[in-house]
Amino acid sequence: MYKNLCLAMVLHDPHSFLYDAIVENETRLRDSRYTNKYVAISNETNKSIVDLLLALDFTIYRVEKRGAGNARRDLLKNLPRVKNRFYHYCDFDRFLTWIKYHSEELDTLNSYVETNLDDYTIIGRTLKAFNTHPLSWIETEKISNELFSDYIGFNCDVTAGSSIINTAIIELIVNYSNRRVTDVEWPLLLKEYKIGYYCTNGLRFTDYNKTFDDHSINSWISRLELTTSIAVTIKELGEDCESSI
Repeated sequence: MYKNLCLAMVLHDPHSFLYDAIVENETRLRDSRYTNKYVAISNETNKSIVDLLLALDFTIYRVEKRGAGNARRDLLKNLPRVKNRFYHYCDFDRFLTWIKYHSEELDTLNSYVETNLDDYTIIGRTLKAFNTHPLSWIETEKISNELFSDYIGFNCDVTAGSSIINTAIIELIVNYSNRRVTDVEWPLLLKEYKIGYYCTNGLRFTDYNKTFDDHSINSWISRLELTTSIAVTIKELGEDCESSI
C-alpha cells in the first residue's frame, strides 16, 4: 500500500465505451496499491460503469457534464483534505492504459513522490510514449509543450492529463482555477511553489484513448483550437504574474 498517495480521476463515458476495458482490468484496478481511489463521473455516464467501480472500492462523485476542466475542478472540491496526503490525478482512460501496460512504473512514481515531496508534479510522456499518439495530437502538443516549457523554465510534456498534487495546495487551485485547460493552468497558478516533473511510458496511446475522429480534419481543428487556448492561458497568466510583481 502506498502510504500517502491516493488516486483521483475523472470519467465521462455516456456510451459505456470503457465498460469492457474496466472488466478486463478489474483485478489490476482492485489490487492497485493506492491508499484510496476516487473518481468524479459525469451525470451522463451509464450507471453500469458506476456500479462496476463501486464494486472495485472506488469512492464515486457524480458531477455535471460541463467539460474536462470543470470536471477536474469538481473532483478537487470533493477530495478529502488530509494533511500530508498526495493525490495522483489521471484521466481515467489514461490510467487504464497505464495499469495494463506499465503498472510497474506506479511503484517508481510513488518512490519519487516520497523522495521529492513536490507541491505539484507534472507527469509527462517519454518520447516513445508521446509518439504513439495520432499525428494531430503529436504536432499540436509539440507547440503547446514548447510554449509552456519556455514559460515555466524547464523542458516538459504538460499535456498528458496527469499530475501529483499535494493536499496543501488544493484549496488554492479550487479558488483560482477557471480555465478550460487545467493541464497548463494549474502549474502556472503554482509557479511560486515546488513544481517537479516525472516522465513515464504509461501514458502511451492505445485503443482505450481513441475517439471517433482522431485522424480527421475535425481532429486537427479541435487540437489547433486547444493549442490556441493553451497559448492564451500561458500569455494571460504570465501577464497576471508580471503585473503583481
